[in-house]
Amino acid sequence: MDAAVGRRIRDHRIAAGMALGELSSRVGVSQPQLYRYEAGLTRVAASRLIMIAEVLGISVEALTGSGASAGQPRPTGSAEIDVLLRAFNNIGQPERRMALIALARSMADTDG
Repeated sequence: MDAAVGRRIRDHRIAAGMALGELSSRVGVSQPQLYRYEAGLTRVAASRLIMIAEVLGISVEALTGSGASAGQPRPTGSAEIDVLLRAFNNIGQPERRMALIALARSMADTDG
């Protein structure tokens, strides 16, 4: 669980275009400590998890992987979807957005 939370922190940080140092200073921890959180080497305290979520502009549930109701499975690839959506939103040229959509559709239609 610690590793999964750490991966989500890293994914959301990268999707937000935030450097490790920026997030660590805004949250009030050292860069090595934030790295340990992201690597799943150190468990994130609840108060720190709340602060990280606030700085990233997401819910705590997005970091913990918990659904809207207990016991409800998390959709497959939710963290990846969040990363892709943020990256897509940062593409300014409409023709590049359309090219990415076409690429994704062609990849989804292949048999393996």
